[in-house]
Amino acid sequence: MIETYELPNAIVEQMTNGVAAIRAFRRHSQQSITGLSERTGIVSSRLHSLEGGAIPRQDEVKALAAAFGIPARLLTSGA
Repeated sequence: MIETYELPNAIVEQMTNGVAAIRAFRRHSQQSITGLSERTGIVSSRLHSLEGGAIPRQDEVKALAAAFGIPARLLTSGA
């Protein structure tokens, strides 16, 4: 069964304008890079790379999804 999640308009708008999903969700959750790094265990420089379009590893996707409280597929499917 596929879980449903309604994307907030602010995230949809950012992603429509070319913002990476990870950056859009981070901004929406009002987390700093440093705070997200602490919550996920992903170093800040890697988060910057991911927000710039680098492809996240599966463990990174899971950690980020948990930090944002969203299904992991939203970070990899282009929502």
